[in-house]
This record gives sequence, C-alpha cells and structure tokens, in this order.
Amino acid sequence: MAQEGRLFSRAAEKPYKRRPADAFRLVIAVGLVAWLSSDSGHSSDLALSVFQAVNGLPGDLRPLADFLYDLATLSSVAVVAVAALGARRWRLALDLLLAGALAWLVARGLGLVLADGFRRGLSATIRSRGSEAFPDVPLSVVVAVAATAAPYLGRPVRWLCGSLAGLLVPVEMYLGTSLPKALGCAVAVGVASAACTHLSFGSPAGRPTFSQVQQALHDLGVVAAHNVRLASVQPAEHTMMLADDADARLVIKVLGRDERDAQRLAKLWRFLVYRDSGPTLFLTRLQEVEHQAYVMLLAQQSGVRTAPLVVAGAGGPSTVLLAEREVPGTVLSELPESELSDAVLTDLWLQVGQLHHSRIAHGRLTTREVVVDAGRCTLVGFGRAEAATTAEQRASDTAELLATTSALVGQERALAGALGLGAAELAAALPLLQPAALSRAARQLVGRSGSDLEEHLQALREQAAVAVGEPVPDLERLRRVSGPTAALAASLVVGVGALLTVVGDPSSLAHLVRRARPGPLVGAVALSLASNVGFALALAGSTRKRLPFWPNLKVQVAGAFSNIAFPLGSQALQIRFLQKQGLSGAAAVAGGGVVNLLGGTAAQVGLLALAVEASPGRVDVGEIPAGAISRTLEIGTVLVLVVSLLVLTVPSLRHRVLPPFTRGAQALLDVARSPRQLSLLLGGSVLAYVLSSAALSATLLAFGQTLPISEVIAVSVGVTLVAALVPLPGGGGAVATVGLSGALISLGVPRSEAVATALMNPIVAQYATAVPGWIALRSLLKRGDL
Repeated sequence: MAQEGRLFSRAAEKPYKRRPADAFRLVIAVGLVAWLSSDSGHSSDLALSVFQAVNGLPGDLRPLADFLYDLATLSSVAVVAVAALGARRWRLALDLLLAGALAWLVARGLGLVLADGFRRGLSATIRSRGSEAFPDVPLSVVVAVAATAAPYLGRPVRWLCGSLAGLLVPVEMYLGTSLPKALGCAVAVGVASAACTHLSFGSPAGRPTFSQVQQALHDLGVVAAHNVRLASVQPAEHTMMLADDADARLVIKVLGRDERDAQRLAKLWRFLVYRDSGPTLFLTRLQEVEHQAYVMLLAQQSGVRTAPLVVAGAGGPSTVLLAEREVPGTVLSELPESELSDAVLTDLWLQVGQLHHSRIAHGRLTTREVVVDAGRCTLVGFGRAEAATTAEQRASDTAELLATTSALVGQERALAGALGLGAAELAAALPLLQPAALSRAARQLVGRSGSDLEEHLQALREQAAVAVGEPVPDLERLRRVSGPTAALAASLVVGVGALLTVVGDPSSLAHLVRRARPGPLVGAVALSLASNVGFALALAGSTRKRLPFWPNLKVQVAGAFSNIAFPLGSQALQIRFLQKQGLSGAAAVAGGGVVNLLGGTAAQVGLLALAVEASPGRVDVGEIPAGAISRTLEIGTVLVLVVSLLVLTVPSLRHRVLPPFTRGAQALLDVARSPRQLSLLLGGSVLAYVLSSAALSATLLAFGQTLPISEVIAVSVGVTLVAALVPLPGGGGAVATVGLSGALISLGVPRSEAVATALMNPIVAQYATAVPGWIALRSLLKRGDL
C-alpha cells in the first residue's frame, strides 16, 4: 500500500469530473493537428536543420537510442498498465486502453489519408526497421497513455511518464523514423485522445481525502476537529466539507493540489470569464483563502454579521483550506413564507448597507448566501468578495439581492426593504436588473427564464425607478424590419447578394474554389473564427465593466454575419450587448465604439511597424494601384470634412455628437490608467490581427504560395488600416481587395495567385464565418443578451 501511495496520487479520485481544461486542450490539439497536417510534406528550414543535426549524430549511439526507444515505448505504457491492473485500478486500465486505441486509430488513419512521408531529396540515415509515418504512431500512443494517466498519478510518476514520452522525440529523429513536424502532430494527437477520453468519462477530481483535511486542520491548530465528511451540496469552484469540534460544526472550503480551480491556467480562464465563473485571479491557492479571510474579518470589524472564522491556511499534504463555524438558522431562499417578515427584510438590507458602507462587495449576494435565525440575518459565502470596490460592483450586489428577494416576497415588499439602502444606491442598481447582468445562480433563484424573466425584471426596474424618483433606464434596441426572424432572413438575402458582387457569379466562385487546396482554406476559416477571441478580449478591456466571456465571444462571432447586411453591424451589436450588461447608452458607445476603435488602431499601427521592421523583403509600391486607392480615400476624406463641418456649425447636431466623444475620451483615460484593461485592449487586438494575418497566409498557401509571416502581417494590417479610413459602404472592401492584390504582387506573388487570394480572402474571413455568426446571433437573441 505504501508503494501504491507513492505511485498514485494521494488525493481522492471520486467524484470523476469533466474539466473545461480538457476541452481547452482538445480544441488546441485539434487545431494543431489540422495546421500541421495541412502541408505535411513540407518542413521549414529550421525544422530540417534540427532533424539533420540530431540524425547526423555518430552511429555508435545506435544501441543507446534503441534502449531509450524501447524504454519509452514499452515501459511508459506497460508499467502504467500493469500498475493499474496490479493495483486493481480498473477505471484507469479502461481509460488507458481507450485512449491508446483512439490515438493509434487517429494517427494511422491520418497517416493513410496524407501518405506524405519524408520530404523528397532529404538526405537522412534510416536506422530503424519501421517505416516513416505522419504523424508518428508510437509517440501518439505513448503521449495519449501518459496524458490519460496523469490525473491518477503522483507528481514524481507523472514527471517520469512525461520525460519518457519526451525522450522519444530526439530518439526518433536520430533513428530516422520521423521529421519534427510528424512528431509535433503525434504529440497533438496524443493530447487530443487523452482529452477526449477524459471528457467522455470524466477524470479524478483530485480533492484531498478526509484524513488529509483532518491532518491539515490539526497542523493549523484545530486539534479537536474530527468526523470530516463531504457536504451534501457541492459548489463548482471548490470542495466543501464539514467537520465537528468541541464547540460547533465547521464548514470547510478545501483547495487540494490537483483541484481544477486551483490550477493557474484554469484560474486565468475563470478570471477572464468573470461573471459566472468564479472569483478573481489569484496566483496561489493560499492567496485565495487568505484574501477571503481578510474580507470576512474586515466585514466583521465593520459590524456585519458573518460566519465566525476559525482558520485559513495550508497544512497537511498540499492542502489549502478555510474553516468557519456553521451559522445556525435557515438559508433565506428556503425560509418558509410565514417567517419572511418585513423585520427580516429590514435587517437584511441593514447588513448589506453596512457591508457597502465599508466599500466591500459580496460578489454573489443572492438569497442563497443569507442565513436567518430568530429574525437576524447573517451573510455567508464570501468566496468572491472584494474590498475597496467600485460603486458598480456594489450595485451588482444590490441588483442580485433585489431580484432574488422579489421572487420570495414579491416586488413591492422587496423594493420596500431595499429602500433602506437609500435612493441613490438603489438607483445605481437599476441598469443591472437585466437577465444578462445577473449571475446564473441569481437567474435560477428568480425561477424564470427567457422572455418571462426579462418581463419580470423590466417590471421590477420600472417599480424601482418610480420608488426612487428616477426615469427608467432606456436601452436602445437594434432596428429590424419586422422582428428578429424577418431581420435574419432579410440579412441573409443581402449577404448572398454581397457575396456575388465579390466573385461576379456562381460559376466564378466554383472555379475559384476548384483552384484552391481545401486543407489550408479550412485552416484559414478556423483562424478567422479564432480571431474573435482576441476581439472579445479587446472589448473586455474597453470598459470598466467585467463582461461574461462566452456571450462576449458570441457577439464577436455574430458580428461577421451582421456586417454583411448592415453598415457597422458589429459595432451596433457590441453597443447593444454592453447596454444589456448594465452600461448606459453613453458608456456603451464610448466603450464599444470610441475606446475599442482607438485601441484597435493603436495595436494595428504598432503591429504594422514591427512587421515592416522584421520583414526580409521590401514592398515595391509601384505595383500597388495607388491611383484607385487614393481617389477612394479622397472621396472619403471630403465626406468626413463635410460631416464634421455640419456637426460643428449646427447646434442641434453638435449637442448630439460631441458629448459621446467627450465621454469616449474620458473612458479612454480610464482604460489607460488600468494595466489590466490596457493589457486586454491592446493584447486582444494584437492577437486578433495576428490570427487574421495567419488566416491570410493560409489562404495564400491554398494557391501554392508562401510569404514570411512578418510580410503577411504587414500586408494584412496595412491594407486593413487603409480600408478602415473609407467611410463609404462597400468602399473599404473595394480598397482592401485592390490593395491586397497589389501588395502581394509587389512581394513577388504571381499576379493570378495574388488576385485569387485577394478575392478568396473576404470569402474566407467574412462570408464563410457568417454561418456560425448567424448561429451565434440566434443564440444571443434567444438568451436575451441582445
């Protein structure tokens, strides 16, 4: 048993969970396989140099290479499999068998489809009886087995299995069985197979065992703790346990070493997702529990009734926990209606007022986080709480509690109790009384969904506005012909017409597609869709309001569809989305329009300068049709000057147009003062334009042409910048098509391939992505996010 404890992880395996981290690995791995397979027969000069350097080592190393090859391929698989069977870990044995078989099938099948093998003319020493393959099958199986077993194993054994898999890479290059690209694709196939197995059947949760938690409590000074057990209700973010001591029952928040939400990658993801996905990013688990303990003590010092804190810290075998005494009473969401008196509501809002007076925001203040005992309310669940918060964060608390209490006692009584906060603080929460601005837990407690939930909150907003003497916040709606369905149908017709204007007629489109290689084009579409991640991060950085990531990403994807039929369609979606998140109309225009535009432009200019500096070639501007471009720009400049003159001379227009620009400048200053927002705005924009440039490179590859990535980035960003200056509908697309073809020709691309790439690029980047954009738009409308 001692040997088994060293081999396998000491954390408890059950319950098995499907982890978002595995989904993330699967998506990345599949993308890498598609990219590496798109041109499997070609390797870069760097990859070939590395291969030849390793393959050219003396032949005397052959016995050592054979030994390492056998050790990696046999030992890493056989030892883990035998250990699983010998220890009667049948679940692990089944997972290993399925993952290994899946990796073998995918690698062999992909190799048969591609059948490229070694690059012709490459001089290599073949020291193995096996034949070359793309991807490398043995490495795929080894990586799949090692990655599948990793959650079950202790850290030393995990490192050993990973090291053995890593040894195969140089060994196989020395033996001459695989090129670096085939080995990289094999690693991706193995990771994808393991992730697919974990997602299908789940993987160990990695939570500490009861004895480990009890040991940690003893190490932290709670020596009387005993009878540690799981709580009946488990949150998604951590493990909740219960224990007994001499005084009362303890409620323990546990973060184990292998806990999903304690891993840095998952924490970073949750930090970006924000609203419904957990607390703020912390670098370590210990920082997280110490921060919660600090906020709880600060609230208690301010007179707020909270659960008594017992201890917070690390103890035992890598166990981090926070223990508090259980508060006697009944959770407010489960309190019988006969006990929900006005005195209880008054005391509840008194506690909230004291909390907010200390500038503390709870972060998830629903009726599930309030315990009532003898008419006295105690606030619990401070895992997402923050100190020194903004008024908007505290308003979010107010909105969530008001919405959930209204489901218990009705809107009138809920508002009467909430008025104890004061009219100003209640008024600040009005824009947040919308489905998209509430957490998932709050929406579930309200007990409504869809249009029913929206109508309920709209009525609550209206009553609250009357109670505080403020007008109801007016949210502008997207203009449509006759409802969402008619608008989608009409825009689809317009989109088809716009597509035909690019390619001339369907026969031209068919001829163009027949000339292109399908693999790189599929990759180009995938890269174009992936660029929406960067645009979503940029929008998140353009406003102080933290945005839910998935709806934000769907807005960016839907923008590709709306841009086809409506001028500035994506900007309209962004502004509407920000309004649905609780921002006023002016703040939404400033964040989703002015700040986002300026940040994206700054990122483009900087990226263009770096790309031009790094480009090995120089553009021959004589090949670019400057006359057509300059004439279009001249027309656009004249129109801008005329409109600006009208705005400045007509008072009614000036009063309408200038205030948003002023607010935009203020919003830009707010972003510049926040390192996090500035990083998201600029970093997201850079990521988006780099991925868009990679999509252009893949499109160029579809016609058999390649350019250094720095030159592709310079061309893509430069043409996009120039096209963005054209304020005419369709003018920017015309400039982009003409300018792109001229720039590619100037860099040495044959004229026919350059023109074909310039015509295909908008099809890939705009029209092919319109189908998922239509699906995303329907989803946003259905969920009430627009």
